[in-house]
Amino acid sequence: MVVVCHSLGGIIVKQALCVANKQFHRYGSIVNALAGIIFLSTPHRYADKTACVVHFREILESTTGRGSKVTNAIIEREGAILLDLADRFEGISLRTPMLSAYELRESRISSTPLRSKYQQLVNREVCLTHSPMETVVGLNLDHHNTCVFTESVGGEGLRELNEFVHKVSVDAVQLVALRLREQDYQYATMSAYSPTISETPLQIEHLDLSENPSNTATEWPSNGATEGTTPLGFELVHSAAPNTEPKKYVHLPCVLLNTNPKNENFCGREDILARLAAELLPSKSIVTASGTALQQFAICGFGGIGKTEIAREFCRRHRAAFDAVFWVTADEIAKLDHHYQQISLALGLEDSSECKSQVVSREIVKGWLSNPQKQLSGYDELGQPDQARSEATWLLVFDNADDPMILADYWPQGSGSILITSRDPLAKRIFTGRTSGLDLGPLTQQDSLSLFNHLTPISNESETNTANKICEALGGVPLAISQMAGVICRQDLTLPEFLELYTDHEEHANLYETKFDANLITYPHSLSTVWAFEKLKPHARQLLELISFLDPDFIGEDLLIEASVMLLSDGAQFRKSAYIEARTDRLRNNQSDRHD
Repeated sequence: MVVVCHSLGGIIVKQALCVANKQFHRYGSIVNALAGIIFLSTPHRYADKTACVVHFREILESTTGRGSKVTNAIIEREGAILLDLADRFEGISLRTPMLSAYELRESRISSTPLRSKYQQLVNREVCLTHSPMETVVGLNLDHHNTCVFTESVGGEGLRELNEFVHKVSVDAVQLVALRLREQDYQYATMSAYSPTISETPLQIEHLDLSENPSNTATEWPSNGATEGTTPLGFELVHSAAPNTEPKKYVHLPCVLLNTNPKNENFCGREDILARLAAELLPSKSIVTASGTALQQFAICGFGGIGKTEIAREFCRRHRAAFDAVFWVTADEIAKLDHHYQQISLALGLEDSSECKSQVVSREIVKGWLSNPQKQLSGYDELGQPDQARSEATWLLVFDNADDPMILADYWPQGSGSILITSRDPLAKRIFTGRTSGLDLGPLTQQDSLSLFNHLTPISNESETNTANKICEALGGVPLAISQMAGVICRQDLTLPEFLELYTDHEEHANLYETKFDANLITYPHSLSTVWAFEKLKPHARQLLELISFLDPDFIGEDLLIEASVMLLSDGAQFRKSAYIEARTDRLRNNQSDRHD
């Protein structure tokens, strides 16, 4: 399939390709069937938002003959959309032969009784998409007629266009068949670093241009417009010495973890760590990473239960089993973008001088994760592209992904291991056809006591019974044990003194807000802030307050629905959807479980 588009129609094509790349599992057959793209006078990028909207409006007015008024608000909004589309299209680095043609002649954009205004609407700089397989040519036509080749004066650029179409037509069947046959081929984009027919140097015979000289004597008003027109359109094709290209390797091993030191107070959870190892460690029986599917696992639970510490301990113990380990804080999009840009730099996928767009960096990193070649480019000793490129193993940790859906734009395809920590149980089922994860429960009584004794050294064995009672009262929650141990040490309390204080429920609010670092791991929350009941929606908070008076283990949902009729109706007719919304809010924050 070859796609040909003219003017602003190319914007629709670019948006469609971005969507297809993002939803590759659905549109992969279409993307892989793409043998070539021809953009005729399609603008790609202008300097800023204002320039984008102004020039796009000029193209629209020139092609439709209708004027339009543009407010500052529209410029801000639509200019940002156009620039974002340019970033996203560059980010997918489409590895398909692409020809971008610009006009060498000016077009009329307005007409008044006194004079007409002419301007070159799309020049070389504006049409350039920076795609890996892009060819750029100038056609001796105006904007309206770049698709009417017979109108070209002197035939400038038509030879390159003809060569492009011929080459694409000849290679189309073999290219598409190779893509579909190669099992390690994940995308027709940067995601595939193993060379295909479209990536190897194209063998095009050099033509004697003196036999058919084009008319280059005609000068057009826009002198800069003719810059960059090459005798042969495939600018990325001809390499003076292809076998001299040095091999480029990814920077491995690469470990990007948070800077906190080892948690000397970590104890217990051996069963969870063993489960993670079974689910996420690379298989020793698989020769290449492409022979395995993506392995993912989610640790879910309410705040303070120890999800992050377990993930950190797993990374510490098994970092040597992976070629690359990346820790990504996933509670905000801005942090996700920052981490992906750091990963791109650390792996050497981009140089710091070219790492300017977080969108581009994100797509490059996703591409490498989808096909993690240790060697990105280069030729073997015989001057042939190196086909035997070994693949890297990697572990990606999305920590604090309490809204798992924001991971959609950052989720790689292919092989590798992903560990998620989240309050939302949805993380166990996201982007997978099966449930893969667990709901993290409290520490066992023995592990709770071990942690408590480690944080509050007990010299008097007679206090052991009191320590047991304290651990039982704290419910095996690691953050609660750590925080209350800090209170005991900082305020020099005996264990009986603390137990007496804690059993006074009026003191709970004050104790939960008090925070002393009892260990070297700096955790930014106290019990009060990590649970943050006040952040719940009103109906969810009312339901939670009701549940707090009932048996914590077995509460019939019929009872809750009946009580909700009075609590959630707000004087109006009760809607069961209000109860379901409140229940969902609690489940998302892992403040209760639901069982059949």
